[in-house]
Amino acid sequence: MDKFLRVQRKDGKIINVNANKPDYGYVIVGQMRLVVGKGSWLKPQKLTALMPVKLSDFDGIELSEKDIFPGKIYVQESLDAFEGSDPEKYIKRKGKDGDVITHLGSPVYRKCFHTYDMEQQYELLESDVESVATVSANSNFDEESPL
Repeated sequence: MDKFLRVQRKDGKIINVNANKPDYGYVIVGQMRLVVGKGSWLKPQKLTALMPVKLSDFDGIELSEKDIFPGKIYVQESLDAFEGSDPEKYIKRKGKDGDVITHLGSPVYRKCFHTYDMEQQYELLESDVESVATVSANSNFDEESPL
């Protein structure tokens, strides 16, 4: 849907300080996408990604929620954790607190990234059939694919 990234606010802030590296931070950008969900229903979905920044580069520069950047957000899945300090942060689960989804018996990690390459495709891993087949009837797991 959107051909650009909109700046998002977190806890009233546009530029957020990295708790582990106080000289650095990030800006959250969001984008609306159409996805095909359960039963082939078409629905909009909001994706967000973090854009890293060096705080000193933004002295005297103010960003607002009206600011936009060219580009798109894409999803990347991996068998390696994205964040070394907290491997659970980006682990893919069945529903919000469900079982871990695996690929070839290993946990899948999923994260959104921003890019200026409008041709960039999602990098998704196929879930283990046995793992996906154990979704409970009460789960709100929705295996969605982007358009």
